Amino acid sequence: MQPYPYQRVSHPPRVHARERELVLPWAAGGWLILSFFLARAVVMGDLFPFGPAFYAAFVVTGAGPAWAALLGTLLGTVSVGTAEILPRLVLLVVLNLLFVYRQRPLRAPAVGAWVIAAHWLVHGVALLASHGQTYDLIVAAFEGLLAGGLAVCLVVALRVMNNKGKFPPLAREELAALMVLFLGAMGGLSGLKLSAVPLDGIAVGVAVMAAAASGGVGAATVVGVVAGMAPAMAEASLEGVTALYAVGGMLAGFLSDFRKPGVTAGFLLGTLLLAGLPSYKPALVVALQGLLAAGLFLLLPPGWMAAATFLLPLPEAMVAYHQDQRELFRQHAQRTLDRLANVFAALGRALAGDGEDPARPWKTPLFEKMAVAVCEACPVFSNCWGESPSTAYRDVMSLFSLAREKGEISREEVPAGLSRRCIRPREFVARINQFASDYRRQQAWIQEVEQVKCLAQAQLEGAAAITRQLGERWDQDRALALPRAAQLTGRLRSQGIPVSALEVAGEEVGAWEITLTRPPCEDGSECHRVMASALTRILGRQVQVDDTQCPYRIGGRKCQLSFTPGASLRVSLGQAQAPKSGSSFSGDTVAAERVTADCFLLALSDGMGGGRQAARESQAAISLLKEMLRAGFNRDQAVNTINTVINLGAVEERFVTLDFALVNLNTGEAEIVKIGAAPGFLCRGITVEVLAATAPPLGILRQVEAEVLPRRLEPGDWLILVSDGLLEPGGNLARREDWLAQALPELLAAAASPQDLAAALLGQAQTLSGSAWRDDMSVLVARVQKAG
Repeated sequence: MQPYPYQRVSHPPRVHARERELVLPWAAGGWLILSFFLARAVVMGDLFPFGPAFYAAFVVTGAGPAWAALLGTLLGTVSVGTAEILPRLVLLVVLNLLFVYRQRPLRAPAVGAWVIAAHWLVHGVALLASHGQTYDLIVAAFEGLLAGGLAVCLVVALRVMNNKGKFPPLAREELAALMVLFLGAMGGLSGLKLSAVPLDGIAVGVAVMAAAASGGVGAATVVGVVAGMAPAMAEASLEGVTALYAVGGMLAGFLSDFRKPGVTAGFLLGTLLLAGLPSYKPALVVALQGLLAAGLFLLLPPGWMAAATFLLPLPEAMVAYHQDQRELFRQHAQRTLDRLANVFAALGRALAGDGEDPARPWKTPLFEKMAVAVCEACPVFSNCWGESPSTAYRDVMSLFSLAREKGEISREEVPAGLSRRCIRPREFVARINQFASDYRRQQAWIQEVEQVKCLAQAQLEGAAAITRQLGERWDQDRALALPRAAQLTGRLRSQGIPVSALEVAGEEVGAWEITLTRPPCEDGSECHRVMASALTRILGRQVQVDDTQCPYRIGGRKCQLSFTPGASLRVSLGQAQAPKSGSSFSGDTVAAERVTADCFLLALSDGMGGGRQAARESQAAISLLKEMLRAGFNRDQAVNTINTVINLGAVEERFVTLDFALVNLNTGEAEIVKIGAAPGFLCRGITVEVLAATAPPLGILRQVEAEVLPRRLEPGDWLILVSDGLLEPGGNLARREDWLAQALPELLAAAASPQDLAAALLGQAQTLSGSAWRDDMSVLVARVQKAG
């Protein structure tokens, strides 16, 4: 018997006292400090609108724990020590009741309206109770309007900061809102000093130098002007202060190419030049203030400044970024067009043939040609064609049809009526046979012309489809391309990686490509050692370097890198070939390579016969297959194009086998296609599966229906493609591939690598074939393994 065996689910479990202790996270501490300084920010000598505005915006946006903002605002308000401290504290309580427990979200203008109403209510009641003067009411009303307007701005700024480290290009109103938040935080430092040096001047100096390092002259000057308003905001005077920081920022921006030392030197030079302004602090204070700011700036991590690039109004940085973006976009389009050009170049090479150019037949109407050539010179022409032309036409065409069907007719097959009328029957029959032969040749050429038309149509349709898809993808991606690229750029810069421009191409899972430019590193190794690992952490999946244009090796001022998703699988390869006895050329062609980011091609083609001609045909088939798959054509388009090319490229009848597999390196899904090819083998453990198909070779039929054998490959699987010659030793068996299927388990157990297995298969086939083998032998072995 179990006492009380039920689980209480209506109430949460009790928490021990130690677990209920309040822990101050770093983020909450940062919000507390920020709200403290904003509550201290004074405008025009005695207005404090930032505190209630920030607290209201903070609670509405849910930027962090509300207690941190409330505590910081309370401490900041108390630290100022104004006479109206009681109504300011009551206002915070009212705002807490208005916003903390509110369920429905509010828009920024509504938040501003509530803040104005609460401020007017609290301060109006306080002034009426204390018999305040009209001037005090006007000042309170103006402060309420300022607090409401600031609340609207700060809602926008906090929503930008809530992006959790993402850095999209900001709209103008977002930039303005962030500048207002920055201005208030700087203003909160007013009155605080480190010995005799004001803290607000030090903070503004650090901000100006950070902007110069991140965005150059334009950004530093803008931040200098805006930040220079903070120390002067309390006295409502901008004279001298704004000029000091604007000039310091401008000179720091001019020297930003020299990194932190150049920025520091430029800022110090600008501040010291204007240190003697009569309307500002003593020169010694300005110098100490600049030196302390420079010291803090030199201690800033580089990632902090890099992350600010897309949060500040940086004309030069953004112009350079967009220029590099356009260049990367142009290069991506050029690569796609180059791949299409490779397809048509491969078509031209395949159609070149052997240089023979058979004469094409005449194209005059058949009936007129026959009538003129056969009967016009006959003395009795008018008797046959003048008295009864329909009968003569019918007799001639019936014999012509018979000659087309049989290939050739004899004199005995001429109808009796025509035989009695015709005085030259032997010549008549010879002419009919000649025209039947010419007609067959003409029809063959017409069929070939139709095939050319079909090929051109298929190519144009395929190219149009790819171009259309490319255009649609670009149109769809343009709205998202810049924010997506900017997010990655910001994340990389926040880790201290200086990225000049970045582009993300491709939406399909496993098929995207990231291309970026950056300044060259010191030793040419950061692309693999730093960049790939950083992108792997950011994207949450393995990333590999696909292509590099490294200035360390080839010179230049920019490094361009391409990254693709690291596949979950990899393919290790082995191959072995031997030409047939007495020949120095193998008619087989083998290929194995990655054709897209997630697709690996294994291919083997066997040309008819052997020697140079067979090798040329199999090489053309494999080359065209690779180029079409790279360019985006699908499997069926590629196969039918190769088939048409083979039909057209040779004067005499030729054929080519095509045996290939397309392996998805992320899922392991494989499409094994066999067109006239020998059986292949899929080995998993000790199990051997024979992969066979009955489709005829390419070059026999006008249209090919590729037979596809779908399989799912797993790590440890072996896929083996062979040519007919390798199966020659099994010619006496019911199925000639049986000898190889029986030998594979033992050979697999002894093979240390795919290359060892390929060599062992070829060696055993040669041994069993004796001293001579009648066909080329080729074997391609692929082993699927986990990546990494």
